[in-house]
Amino acid sequence: MTLTILSGVLVVLTTARQTTRQTPRSEAAFWRTFQANWRHVQSDGQTHHNNTIIRFEPEKGVVFDGAQWHQVLVLPKTLRILKEQEIAPKKSGNFSPQRVSLYSTATQQEYEIVIQMGWGVYQVEAK
Repeated sequence: MTLTILSGVLVVLTTARQTTRQTPRSEAAFWRTFQANWRHVQSDGQTHHNNTIIRFEPEKGVVFDGAQWHQVLVLPKTLRILKEQEIAPKKSGNFSPQRVSLYSTATQQEYEIVIQMGWGVYQVEAK
């Protein structure tokens, strides 16, 4: 009986530890994919003058919607978009300055994607 309880506790602790380790990885993977998609939008705008709308939707994730390219980037379970927003880069690939807020339950931290004017540079800042 005692061995069964002890085994159950060890399984729960091991599972919790693995979930904690995997959470930052899933968020890191999200940010890498976001960056790749962002670069695609920039390149497509600069090279082909296509305009891709980027929508931050709390229920769906980040939707990249262009004339010839559509991608939905699903949020990891630990991230959520705080407010629905739409970013429309110019056909040149440039962006207007904007901020998009997300919250991570893994780090208990709010993050802002700060989009700077000009060549579409952005950075992610912890609030």
